[in-house]
Amino acid sequence: MRAGTLRHRIRLQSLIETRDDTGGVVYVAETYATVWGSVGTPSAREFQQSDSTAADATHDVSIRYRADVLPKHRCLVNGKTFEIQSVVEVEGRRRELHLLCKEVVRET
Repeated sequence: MRAGTLRHRIRLQSLIETRDDTGGVVYVAETYATVWGSVGTPSAREFQQSDSTAADATHDVSIRYRADVLPKHRCLVNGKTFEIQSVVEVEGRRRELHLLCKEVVRET
């Protein structure tokens, strides 16, 4: 992975379950890391390498390897929120991750 291609600032977030004033469950996003990465559209090969849950992925976010990134997390890039559908370790060498993501569109 070339450092020059990592031009986007990416915030990795996990959802923390908390309770509101009425006792209901509320999920709050908490940033656990901010990393450099690149954002593009996934290729057909990446779809084949991932599992079937990534069939509706709209973006491919590439970052340096981290062991703490899970499909239940999400990432923020340039004000856009992406749910991580699948985490693909490139070549099994613990150098690079491809996060197959689906953009979250907020209704106003």
